[in-house]
Amino acid sequence: MLLDVCWAIVVSELIRAVRLIENPNQDPKIRYSPQDLIDFSDPVKRREKKEEKEKGKGDHFCYTSNLTNGFKYVMKHGIQLEDDRTFSGCAEEVPDRPSTRLTFIKDYVKLDTIQEALIHLEHRPIGAALALFHPEYKDIGGKASKFIFFFSSKFIIYRGPMNHKSTFCGLHAVSLVRVGEENGEKYVLARSSHGDKFGCEGGYIKISLEVMLAYIPIAGERINKYIEKYFGKPRYLLRRFSYPRLLTEEEEEIKRNMYQDKDK
Repeated sequence: MLLDVCWAIVVSELIRAVRLIENPNQDPKIRYSPQDLIDFSDPVKRREKKEEKEKGKGDHFCYTSNLTNGFKYVMKHGIQLEDDRTFSGCAEEVPDRPSTRLTFIKDYVKLDTIQEALIHLEHRPIGAALALFHPEYKDIGGKASKFIFFFSSKFIIYRGPMNHKSTFCGLHAVSLVRVGEENGEKYVLARSSHGDKFGCEGGYIKISLEVMLAYIPIAGERINKYIEKYFGKPRYLLRRFSYPRLLTEEEEEIKRNMYQDKDK
């Protein structure tokens, strides 16, 4: 389920991070509601029942989207505080949405290349889409990985597929935090949407900046259109970079009042 709603978690966390950076007087305990985005940014998808593939778990009403759609929703409709709509997953029933205590953003910025993203990363966290391969990504938070963490006190750097059994599972939204280097390999530290217990040190993972992937079919092999779509040309593990820009306090107050008046 968290894979389906990673975009909403990252959008809410990026808005919080930028507000804390640009407004030193902002309450550091403030949190914004990913559940608000899940419940209302796409009402049609929200009503569609999805079959849960994992055994022992019931069906759900979560759906995949992206950071762009999340930012557009907040620009137009605002985002609730976490206290007003706590994360509850994707049950069938959706509680009503009040129009008070909403936070709006001015717009969002898209960055075309990883080089641009790393420049902007010096000033703020950046949202991105990470190419997800299993079991490599899943093992970051697994028992085997934690065993390695214990003895090395290091993150395992995620480098994508490491053997022929690796499976590409699509793109996963993450928040990029800072760049580092370990044993001569450059990486970017990113926060996953899988919670504080995933990875190491509060849900953060290291993603290699030195890996590029390309899909090259073997002669006679049936072309995998799904993988070719993402890796038909050499690509880094990260892509689709963006971050939100804020309104001034005066602009946001006007926007909030206009939205409340329209909702009456």
